[in-house]
Amino acid sequence: AEEAMTLVGDLQLGADGIAARLVFAEALYRTGDAEGAFAALRTARNQLSSAESNVDQVALRKSFTEGVWENQRTTRLAREWGLPSY
Repeated sequence: AEEAMTLVGDLQLGADGIAARLVFAEALYRTGDAEGAFAALRTARNQLSSAESNVDQVALRKSFTEGVWENQRTTRLAREWGLPSY
């Protein structure tokens, strides 16, 4: 899984890598690696924030954040896990 995340990072997928990082974060958390999970989720959330900043229209940005499952889940988990707001 870590090799896959290295590949995701190397490919510089941006917003397309959010789902992979989210699944990785959840897998790490479930296997007891909370620190690694928080780091992976932080990266996913940062990618999401960066992608959101490229959407000018408020309605489209809201749809991107709330209507795409991985974006919605990333935001919710970050809140649940107590990661600082961005």
